Amino acid sequence: YTGGAHGMYNTFYYNYRLSDGSRIALVEAVDGQALETLLPELIRRTLRAAYGAADDEGLLQAGFFDPAEIGPTENFLLTDRSIVFCYGPYEVACYATGEVFAEIPYEELQGHLLPLVTGR
Repeated sequence: YTGGAHGMYNTFYYNYRLSDGSRIALVEAVDGQALETLLPELIRRTLRAAYGAADDEGLLQAGFFDPAEIGPTENFLLTDRSIVFCYGPYEVACYATGEVFAEIPYEELQGHLLPLVTGR
């Protein structure tokens, strides 16, 4: 304990190839265009829906930091149907918000998923 109002915690996801045990980076799952433009908007849209915010101003009122700065993170989980991004306390919102998860279904990334995810 180093002093402060509360302890810290976070969930960390790591994705590995079964073939050789190497770690999978996000750039190996989603193309560059999606990383730059599509994923940030999908993440914000998902967070607006999850926190009952009509727009980015609503996210600010819900305790989020600048929504324009929220984007994909290397702390992600590949599931059979989606990519889940995880943000720890203070990464994108105040401590009281807790961990923040944004699940993006693969259907919303059609044409932007790389062979690692699609199997093709």
